[in-house]
Amino acid sequence: MQSKNVQATITHLFDAFNDKDLELAMAGYAEDLVFITNTTGRTLRGVPAVREMFANSFVAAPRMKALIDEIYDAGDTVVVKFTMETVNGTGQTIRFPCLDVVKFNAEGRITCEDNYSGKFAEEVAAAPAPAAA
Repeated sequence: MQSKNVQATITHLFDAFNDKDLELAMAGYAEDLVFITNTTGRTLRGVPAVREMFANSFVAAPRMKALIDEIYDAGDTVVVKFTMETVNGTGQTIRFPCLDVVKFNAEGRITCEDNYSGKFAEEVAAAPAPAAA
């Protein structure tokens, strides 16, 4: 597998996530995908489960962005260091460093994404709702 192809897949995935384009975000995943969310301790299996998680995230945090800081390419395994950013219910911008360990199959599709997002999800979930106008 050529390194630039997996890096392009990662870049397209992050762009699609940031654009809230669910179909494009799912395009780089293999059907037998395993997605591990270490913040919550959940393991999702298959594209439909990950699609649902992304769809729920887009509704819960519509201003959320994943900003790539660095990509470490080791061929069929890539580590992505990135920053999650959103605005909470009080209008405060929240940023957290995150890390994904992503494994690819021979066709260049993602078979495993092991996500370490620290307390980002907890902080967003705990934020108070905006005051009614």
